[in-house]
Amino acid sequence: MLQEVRDLATRNKATPNAVWEIQHTHKTNGGRVWLDPKSQEIHGRLQELVSQKKENQHPLTGDEILESVLGERSGYVRGKGYGKKPITKRARKQIDVEASVSSAIEIQEERVEYEHKLQEERNELQPKDQEKHAELERKMQAEIDQRIQAQLAILMSNFQ
Repeated sequence: MLQEVRDLATRNKATPNAVWEIQHTHKTNGGRVWLDPKSQEIHGRLQELVSQKKENQHPLTGDEILESVLGERSGYVRGKGYGKKPITKRARKQIDVEASVSSAIEIQEERVEYEHKLQEERNELQPKDQEKHAELERKMQAEIDQRIQAQLAILMSNFQ
């Protein structure tokens, strides 16, 4: 099994669809021929996920792509052999919680930065503009509070 296949041009690890193609085809004079139609179908689904990976904000790893297409079995990552262990449910939950916490922290940091900017602007405003600014500030503060509440709700649901 080819564990460390690399792209010759960039020297980066090859994508899961490229590794799958190498492992499930054989060379002929005219190019590569699939060993069976099922392998070619799986390759097509892997290609779709790899192309979506480039577009997503939170892309899947190669192992996650294989797991989503091939499924998972206890103690075994399909397409990787018995040497590779799958992520446990507990570890996956921990990753989700950490992502939610970091998102909540980012929102709080944005809030602090926003409040700092507001304070600077407040000091520069004329008295008549201060009322308009205060109303705008209340609306924005309510929006930020809603985002924080949503993130905390997600975080709490992950803990349960």
